[in-house]
Amino acid sequence: TSFYQRSLAAWQRLGDTASTAHVLNCIALVHYYTGEYPQALVMLEDALARARKGGRLRIEALILGSLGDVRRDMGNLQGALEVYESALDAAHKVDDLGLTALTVKSDHALDKK
Repeated sequence: TSFYQRSLAAWQRLGDTASTAHVLNCIALVHYYTGEYPQALVMLEDALARARKGGRLRIEALILGSLGDVRRDMGNLQGALEVYESALDAAHKVDDLGLTALTVKSDHALDKK
Protein backbone atom coordinates (compact mmCIF):
# COMPACT_ATOMS: atom_id res chain seq x y z
CA THR A 1 0.00 0.00 0.00
CA SER A 2 2.99 2.35 0.13
CA PHE A 3 2.58 2.98 -3.61
CA TYR A 4 -1.03 3.94 -3.00
CA GLN A 5 -0.07 6.17 -0.08
CA ARG A 6 2.45 8.03 -2.26
CA SER A 7 -0.11 8.33 -5.04
CA LEU A 8 -2.69 9.62 -2.60
CA ALA A 9 -0.32 12.26 -1.27
CA ALA A 10 0.59 13.36 -4.81
CA TRP A 11 -3.03 13.72 -5.97
CA GLN A 12 -3.92 15.58 -2.80
CA ARG A 13 -1.01 18.00 -3.34
CA LEU A 14 -2.25 18.58 -6.88
CA GLY A 15 -5.78 19.16 -5.62
CA ASP A 16 -7.26 16.50 -7.92
CA THR A 17 -10.31 15.40 -5.97
CA ALA A 18 -11.47 12.72 -8.41
CA SER A 19 -8.06 11.03 -8.66
CA THR A 20 -7.76 11.18 -4.88
CA ALA A 21 -11.11 9.39 -4.69
CA HIS A 22 -9.92 6.72 -7.11
CA VAL A 23 -6.78 6.02 -5.05
CA LEU A 24 -8.83 5.90 -1.84
CA ASN A 25 -11.00 3.27 -3.52
CA CYS A 26 -7.87 1.22 -4.27
CA ILE A 27 -6.64 1.50 -0.67
CA ALA A 28 -10.10 0.57 0.59
CA LEU A 29 -10.04 -2.54 -1.58
CA VAL A 30 -6.79 -3.62 0.07
CA HIS A 31 -8.57 -3.37 3.42
CA TYR A 32 -11.61 -5.19 2.02
CA TYR A 33 -9.61 -8.09 0.58
CA THR A 34 -7.76 -8.52 3.87
CA GLY A 35 -11.04 -8.66 5.80
CA GLU A 36 -10.73 -5.21 7.34
CA TYR A 37 -14.28 -4.24 6.45
CA PRO A 38 -14.76 -1.31 8.86
CA GLN A 39 -11.62 0.41 7.56
CA ALA A 40 -12.70 -0.23 3.98
CA LEU A 41 -16.13 1.21 4.69
CA VAL A 42 -14.72 4.44 6.14
CA MET A 43 -12.34 4.90 3.21
CA LEU A 44 -15.04 4.20 0.64
CA GLU A 45 -17.41 6.71 2.17
CA ASP A 46 -14.63 9.32 2.04
CA ALA A 47 -13.81 8.31 -1.54
CA LEU A 48 -17.46 8.58 -2.57
CA ALA A 49 -17.78 12.09 -1.16
CA ARG A 50 -14.63 13.14 -3.01
CA ALA A 51 -15.74 11.53 -6.29
CA ARG A 52 -19.03 13.39 -6.10
CA LYS A 53 -17.22 16.63 -5.32
CA GLY A 54 -14.88 16.03 -8.26
CA GLY A 55 -17.80 15.38 -10.58
CA ARG A 56 -16.44 12.14 -12.03
CA LEU A 57 -19.46 9.87 -12.40
CA ARG A 58 -17.47 6.84 -13.63
CA ILE A 59 -15.27 6.90 -10.53
CA GLU A 60 -18.38 7.37 -8.40
CA ALA A 61 -19.95 4.27 -9.98
CA LEU A 62 -16.81 2.25 -9.35
CA ILE A 63 -16.70 3.32 -5.70
CA LEU A 64 -20.41 2.60 -5.24
CA GLY A 65 -19.80 -0.93 -6.50
CA SER A 66 -16.98 -1.39 -3.99
CA LEU A 67 -19.15 0.04 -1.24
CA GLY A 68 -21.89 -2.42 -2.12
CA ASP A 69 -19.45 -5.34 -1.88
CA VAL A 70 -18.29 -4.25 1.58
CA ARG A 71 -21.84 -3.70 2.84
CA ARG A 72 -22.89 -7.08 1.43
CA ASP A 73 -20.03 -8.91 3.13
CA MET A 74 -20.72 -7.08 6.39
CA GLY A 75 -24.27 -8.45 6.25
CA ASN A 76 -25.98 -5.17 5.32
CA LEU A 77 -27.86 -6.56 2.34
CA GLN A 78 -30.37 -3.72 2.06
CA GLY A 79 -27.57 -1.15 2.16
CA ALA A 80 -25.68 -3.13 -0.47
CA LEU A 81 -28.71 -3.26 -2.74
CA GLU A 82 -29.20 0.50 -2.47
CA VAL A 83 -25.64 1.34 -3.50
CA TYR A 84 -25.58 -1.31 -6.23
CA GLU A 85 -28.66 0.34 -7.73
CA SER A 86 -26.93 3.73 -7.56
CA ALA A 87 -23.79 2.22 -9.12
CA LEU A 88 -25.82 0.71 -11.92
CA ASP A 89 -27.58 4.02 -12.58
CA ALA A 90 -24.24 5.86 -12.72
CA ALA A 91 -22.70 3.21 -14.99
CA HIS A 92 -25.62 3.58 -17.39
CA LYS A 93 -25.25 7.36 -17.41
CA VAL A 94 -21.60 7.16 -18.44
CA ASP A 95 -22.44 4.38 -20.92
CA ASP A 96 -19.80 2.02 -19.54
CA LEU A 97 -20.81 -1.53 -20.44
CA GLY A 98 -17.97 -3.14 -18.49
CA LEU A 99 -18.81 -1.25 -15.32
CA THR A 100 -22.50 -2.04 -15.83
CA ALA A 101 -21.71 -5.75 -16.13
CA LEU A 102 -19.52 -5.67 -13.02
CA THR A 103 -22.26 -3.97 -11.03
CA VAL A 104 -24.92 -6.42 -12.20
CA LYS A 105 -22.64 -9.33 -11.26
CA SER A 106 -22.12 -7.88 -7.77
CA ASP A 107 -25.84 -7.25 -7.41
CA HIS A 108 -26.61 -10.88 -8.31
CA ALA A 109 -24.21 -12.02 -5.59
CA LEU A 110 -26.86 -10.82 -3.14
CA ASP A 111 -29.05 -13.71 -4.29
CA LYS A 112 -26.49 -16.12 -2.82
CA LYS A 113 -26.65 -14.51 0.63
